[in-house]
Amino acid sequence: MSISVFTSAFQRFRRLGLAALLACVLPAIAFSQSEEKNQPSDEGSEAIQAIAKLFEENNFEKALAEAKKYRARFKPESFDYAYMCQMQAVCHIQLKDVAGSLEPFKTALELSNKHGYFTKAQNVELTFTVAQIYGQIASESKDAATQQKNWGEAFEYSKQWMNKATKLNQDGVYFAAQAIYSKAASAGGENFDKALMKETADLCQKALQLAIKPKEHALLLLVAALQQMDRLAESAEYLELMVKLYPNNKTYWSQLANTYIIIAEKTKDEASRNEAYLHAILSFERAQKIGLLNTPKDNYYMVGLLINTGQHDAAIDLMEANIRTGGIESTEQNWQLLAQSYQEIKKDQKAIDTLKEASKQFPKNSALDIQIANLYYGLDKLTDALQFLRSAVAKGVDKPAPTQVFIAYISLELKKPEDALVAAQEALRLDPKSEDAKKLFEGAKQEIEEREQLLKTRNSARQPSKA
Repeated sequence: MSISVFTSAFQRFRRLGLAALLACVLPAIAFSQSEEKNQPSDEGSEAIQAIAKLFEENNFEKALAEAKKYRARFKPESFDYAYMCQMQAVCHIQLKDVAGSLEPFKTALELSNKHGYFTKAQNVELTFTVAQIYGQIASESKDAATQQKNWGEAFEYSKQWMNKATKLNQDGVYFAAQAIYSKAASAGGENFDKALMKETADLCQKALQLAIKPKEHALLLLVAALQQMDRLAESAEYLELMVKLYPNNKTYWSQLANTYIIIAEKTKDEASRNEAYLHAILSFERAQKIGLLNTPKDNYYMVGLLINTGQHDAAIDLMEANIRTGGIESTEQNWQLLAQSYQEIKKDQKAIDTLKEASKQFPKNSALDIQIANLYYGLDKLTDALQFLRSAVAKGVDKPAPTQVFIAYISLELKKPEDALVAAQEALRLDPKSEDAKKLFEGAKQEIEEREQLLKTRNSARQPSKA
């Protein structure tokens, strides 16, 4: 099994509110009082106040038009220009035009990095804002190339943020991990770039170290990255932590069990393989104790795991407890699996009884009768075997010629050459090239002739001789 929840671009984003964005803009005025180059001009101050009033009135369409108008007037390298870019970007955000905010935010950031217009803290926040906008654009696009490009930019700006920030936080580092993983995912295919997956895993682990309580989505992303690198044992450890932290999440329990199953399937050493299967079984059992993973499909998986580890008695108990009550689907195949499990522990009569019960539920299934006949034949109960072979023929079998051959053979064993002859003739009609049918036909014919000759001899011996 491969985990699939992270095979497409992440859709989860922190929406950019006006208050948070204004925090990048307005404090710059207070800081600018100490340096002339960081102060707005008289015209810039008037423009800022006019647009700020429009903000208070929630008139963002007019505010956007004003910001664009003033931006066109100011010198491209000036503080007024950089500040107006931010105000324009805020308008785009409030008008739900996230993509439109990208250029003015980026321009403001580039000018501040070049001329030192804003504080370091504001530049850090603005850098992260640009990263988020790239991520938002990527997540809303349906074009793989556009997704890959924008997730790549989101990651590059996230790296800049991590290099600039005085103190990192779990959300920011997690976003960087999201971005690099999503860049890999948008490239397409089931197997992602291993180097990008390692970077994702490293960032997730870093994010988890930045908070007392691990972020759920960071753990899930870490698991996905580890599994992409085929580091399944490590991913199982983190999934164990996840089911401990979020015990009511059935998806995590299912992922944990499936991860152990994949480990088992990839393990060549029998003892290690059985150990992994045992962990999978225990995962199911632990989940079922709290009311999870108890669907018919889950129970069927459990049966398969028990059979794979040679625990046929346990598999039988589980099936017997559920197949009649709906806990495991009552299908022909599942009844046959139960019968096969009885055969594995040398309880052929129980297997026969199971198949007979199944035959009552599926009266048109001739395959069940064939299996019963084979089991009776193995127990040397030829009359019973013959009965169920004929029952199968009456229902219609997939391979009627071989079935008639089997009937002919058993009939000869039971000293019923006439029945054998009829069955052999029918087999030859169905398959004229059948050598087995030819031999049985000749054998039955010869046995009938020999018996008739014997009867003639006996009858002659009984007749009185003429004096």
